[in-house]
Amino acid sequence: MKTKGLMIFGVIAALLCVYVYFAGLGDYGFIDPDEGRYSEIPREMIESGDFITPRLNYVKYFEKPIMHYWLTAAAFMTLGQNEFAGRLTPVTLGLLGCVITFLLALRVTKDFRASVISGMVLASSVLWYALSRINITDMTLTFFFTGSLYFFRVWIDDVSRKIWLIMFYVFMALAVMSKGLIGVVLPGGIAVVYSVLT
Repeated sequence: MKTKGLMIFGVIAALLCVYVYFAGLGDYGFIDPDEGRYSEIPREMIESGDFITPRLNYVKYFEKPIMHYWLTAAAFMTLGQNEFAGRLTPVTLGLLGCVITFLLALRVTKDFRASVISGMVLASSVLWYALSRINITDMTLTFFFTGSLYFFRVWIDDVSRKIWLIMFYVFMALAVMSKGLIGVVLPGGIAVVYSVLT
C-alpha cells in the first residue's frame, strides 16, 4: 500500500512539473540578445537548407557547436517558427534532466521516495526552472552532461556490459556538440578522478 501511494505521488509530482514548466511557454517574446540569436540561427538553417554551417544574419557563426541549433530547427519545422517551438528543446531537456536525476538517485540509494524528492528538488530550483524556459544552449549541455554521468554510474554497477560505457561516451560527444570541450572535460574529468580514487 505504501509503495502504491509513493507511485501515485511520483506520477502526480511529474504531471505537476510538466504543467508548470510548459504553462505559458510561448506567451512572451524572445529575450534579447541570446534567445533571438539561438532562434535566428536555426531559422536561417531552415531557410537556406544548410544544416551544417550556422549563420547569424546570413554571416557564418561558429561561436557554438551545432546540436542546439539542430534541435531548435527540428522544433521549428514541426511546430512552426514561434516562441513555444523555440523554447521546446530547453524545457523538454530540463524536464528530462529531472528524470535522469531521479533515476540516478534511485540507482544510488535504492529508495523510491528519496529519488522522487531528488527529482523534485531539482525541478523546483529557480535557476533550473528559469534556464529551462529560455532558448539558450545551457540546458542542452546540462542534459547530455548529466546523462553521461548517469551512464557512467550504470557502467560502474555493471562493468561487464560495455553498452553503458559506450553510452557514456555518446552522451559526452553530444555534450561537446552542444557547447564545446566542456562537454568532455567535466564528465571525463569526474570519471578519471573517480577511477583514480577507487
